Amino acid sequence: MAKAKKHECPVGAPMWMATFSDMVTLLLAFFVMLLSFSTIQEAKFHDAVSSLQGAFGVMKSPPTVIQMNEVIQPQADTNEWQEMLYEMQQIQQIMAQEGLQDDVQLEIEKEGVSIQISTPLLFDPARATIRGASHDLLAKLSDALAEVDTEIQVEGHTDNVPISSAQFPSNWELSSARATAVLKYLVDNGVPPGRLAAVGYGEFRPIEPNETPAGRRRNRRVEIFVRRTDALARTLQSVN
Repeated sequence: MAKAKKHECPVGAPMWMATFSDMVTLLLAFFVMLLSFSTIQEAKFHDAVSSLQGAFGVMKSPPTVIQMNEVIQPQADTNEWQEMLYEMQQIQQIMAQEGLQDDVQLEIEKEGVSIQISTPLLFDPARATIRGASHDLLAKLSDALAEVDTEIQVEGHTDNVPISSAQFPSNWELSSARATAVLKYLVDNGVPPGRLAAVGYGEFRPIEPNETPAGRRRNRRVEIFVRRTDALARTLQSVN
């Protein structure tokens, strides 16, 4: 009887395994690269928020002029929002150096950042000419705001004490003139005019009751609102 032939297994892996292994290796490298990019951006975001939280008093630190109304979450425009947070950190440091905790406050909101400046710091009573003592602060704010590529709205606010003069028949005119004066100063110091707008609200948007001198002082303010880029995009989309 003839002996059965032995079937030997081929030496090495099949030829298609080489191509498959190369593809798997490339895919692994690609996803590792994506993960590293994501980790870097997330780390930057957390560094910015952690630093600001320390300034807000979430960690052990002296109280500051910055307030956070809600937790900021990373979104599609994380890089641009991070840049804005870094610029606001610079502004916060400027105000701390100047000792302006009672006259300047920052509030970080979902739609952007509000810089609230007490008008007694900027203007004499019933006037809309910027005081010389505040030029240095506004110049430093202008330098920081010029680096933020987004819309900026300057808002004028007063208390409910009536005013009636030849120049300002009501608080509407006074608040509008003050907002415009600050806007012009920002433009003269490098902030692109196409990104700026000025509006006067008079006494109709108080943040404190007007029954006390302290409340009226808080209501007499100029707010510089730096709008978050994706918030502006959503507003434009809703209009269209």
